[in-house]
Amino acid sequence: MKLSFKKKFSLIILSLLFILPLTGESLSPDNLGKAPKRSDRPTVALVLSGGGARGYAELPILELIEELDIPVDIVVGTSIGSIMGGFYSAGYSPKEIANIAMNIDWPPLFNDESASPYESILGDRSLFSNPLSINLGLDFSLQLGDSIATGQNVYDLFRKLTIKYPSNMNFDSLPIPFRAMVTNIESGESEILHDGDIAEAMRSSMSMPGVFSPYKINDKYYMDGGVRYNLAINVVKEMGYDIIIAVEITPEITGNKNSYNSNPTVALMDIINIAQRSTNKKMYEDADLVVFPDLTNYTILDFQKCQQIYDIGKETAEEYRNAFEELRKKIYPKDYVSNGKRISEYKKPKKHGSYMNVGYKIPSSIKITGALPQDKKAIEKSFDKIKDEEFTSKKMEQFIRSIMITGNYTSATPKLIETE
Repeated sequence: MKLSFKKKFSLIILSLLFILPLTGESLSPDNLGKAPKRSDRPTVALVLSGGGARGYAELPILELIEELDIPVDIVVGTSIGSIMGGFYSAGYSPKEIANIAMNIDWPPLFNDESASPYESILGDRSLFSNPLSINLGLDFSLQLGDSIATGQNVYDLFRKLTIKYPSNMNFDSLPIPFRAMVTNIESGESEILHDGDIAEAMRSSMSMPGVFSPYKINDKYYMDGGVRYNLAINVVKEMGYDIIIAVEITPEITGNKNSYNSNPTVALMDIINIAQRSTNKKMYEDADLVVFPDLTNYTILDFQKCQQIYDIGKETAEEYRNAFEELRKKIYPKDYVSNGKRISEYKKPKKHGSYMNVGYKIPSSIKITGALPQDKKAIEKSFDKIKDEEFTSKKMEQFIRSIMITGNYTSATPKLIETE
């Protein structure tokens, strides 16, 4: 018997599509795709698990991978792993990601109202909210309370940081190919996001039950990928990658049980993830290296302890340095050390492209859906001021502000779409 649940979702009243000229050939792989064929070295996949705030421990592992010139041909992330991995794939260095993540004021991001840059304009946002009730068939019952955040502020942050990429891109065209694990809440099955809006992919993968509402993409509602696959080693194995590196940040047990009384969400996600850890164990042997930071005393919501968690990641990276060195020998067996310097007979690939070097897109036209008839001309007029110019995050904020100041909308979501 399938059970159902009801939840009110905030309906996005306005969405904007900026039309861009197509700049390259479009790729259309299936959900998984296949590992690239290389004659010079084995292909390498990096798998990052979910675990909320514990994800800060993944960053020092990325730093070590960069330091040792270990190539990464694809990143597959779940939940917080999709965020760290998504930004890494987008061209941010591990240190840049750490700098961004350490300076995020997380509490407002979990509160849709307090973090809104338009709050002073909108006043009481509830006056404009348009509730949408849905019934979805599931193999389990989950009651989502009205206090859950829509995650709009999180998406806005991710979009601002990836504004240079179009919203209909193939993730194989990123500096490092990327996949985000999500759970389809209607079918209960795990799915893999491989194209579209990278900010939406990251936001969907981190839709933690009890924290953020499910995220809608193309008429499908997605929740946290960790509900089904928290460490997708099996995915990259099926894709055919030669070497698999995985980072497992979910402890087998938690040492912070007192947090269960104050926040049942922590208990819920720990129950899900610990069950997944049992499943993950069966896949560990398929990876060449699995890294286990000791995060027993930290919960998924310990974002205020991000520095301590990051430091544990640093310690873990040093503990695993020799293991990574040995793995590197499998990738570049002809390398050797002379007078303290690593000498290589291989032509090393350049570091993946910096996000700073990615060009901004230039919108040439606009498509508006969901706007009130009396607002369309004003929106088009505002667009004319930025038309055929680089669409920076600052211009995006200014443009959205010109729309939100009307007080008629709860959100405005810009999407950059490449067309022929």
